[in-house]
Amino acid sequence: MRPTAVYNVFGGNIFGRMKNTKTKTKSKAANEVNTRIFVESGFGRVINELKKSNVFLVVDHNVYKCYSNELNFDIPKFVMKAGESNKTLQTVGDIITAMLEHKCNRKTRLIALGGGVVGDTAGFAAASFMRGTEWVSIPTTLLSQVDSGVGGKTGVNIGNRKNMAGAFWAPKKVIVSCDFLGTLPEREWLSGIGEVVKTAILDPAVWELVYKNRLLLDRHDPRLYERIVKACIDFKDKITKRDFREGGLRMILNLGHTVGHALESVDGYRLSHGEYVAWGILHELRINEELIEPSFLPQARELVGSVLCGRSDPYSKYDKLVVAKYMRSDKKNTGSKVTFVVPTDLGLTEVVEKNI
Repeated sequence: MRPTAVYNVFGGNIFGRMKNTKTKTKSKAANEVNTRIFVESGFGRVINELKKSNVFLVVDHNVYKCYSNELNFDIPKFVMKAGESNKTLQTVGDIITAMLEHKCNRKTRLIALGGGVVGDTAGFAAASFMRGTEWVSIPTTLLSQVDSGVGGKTGVNIGNRKNMAGAFWAPKKVIVSCDFLGTLPEREWLSGIGEVVKTAILDPAVWELVYKNRLLLDRHDPRLYERIVKACIDFKDKITKRDFREGGLRMILNLGHTVGHALESVDGYRLSHGEYVAWGILHELRINEELIEPSFLPQARELVGSVLCGRSDPYSKYDKLVVAKYMRSDKKNTGSKVTFVVPTDLGLTEVVEKNI
């Protein structure tokens, strides 16, 4: 089977053109990414951002309760309920209504303070408010710090379909304080580790750090995770600056998401996003194992399996035809076939299409 594209980490497309897409990463879209990223301990930059004039805060209600003493929330704000069920067009409309009630304008800077659900939803509100206002991403969960809080993908779900409405709208700043990780519940750690493992399979630098420490990932060592967060952000920032609108190279960040998103939809978001991504990676390794270097496949399975050890596989609970139906409706698909990102070896990736 001939892949639609092959990627060598930062080497770009080395096999030809992506089918029905433009693969040139130096384009007008590249100029849209002007994000400054800060990774720190403590809340200094966060506090300074909240003190600025003409800002509007969208904050996760758990973060609001947990950090009301440390941070200044006495500013115009919308407190958003956590959870995937609130990542909707209705919530975007509620945020925009609140901004209008507070007399916000095009110069208002929206600040998204929370996990991936808050960042995705608030970012889409920023892209939509008066046809676009600046925003700042302050991710507070491991998953949002290593993945969704960086790169400017915003959006909401439509029914049980993932991210079907949204916009590419890069934040002016991303401020990452690893101190937020100290109050994460166990499930949020697991969710973030799922995306960490995905990044490790894609990037040899992250792999070296994560694979050798794979038995320590559940200990939540702040020094280790600060290094992991910085390494993952560096990788994703390089990818998104080369291909902001996912015309080619950025597609590799969807590893595990074809099956993962299908499982989220059919399973009703019972688990966290990162857990579904990890299960998605395992099943995509199985579906595409004939394309993967035999010496790398067991290592990749071992790393993902170390995260999911002792947990129940949601894929096994459902009719495979039902899961396949959701896979066929994935937004990455361009025709009747299902698109997969296949890690053929460490740092080597193919984008392939299959009949499922």
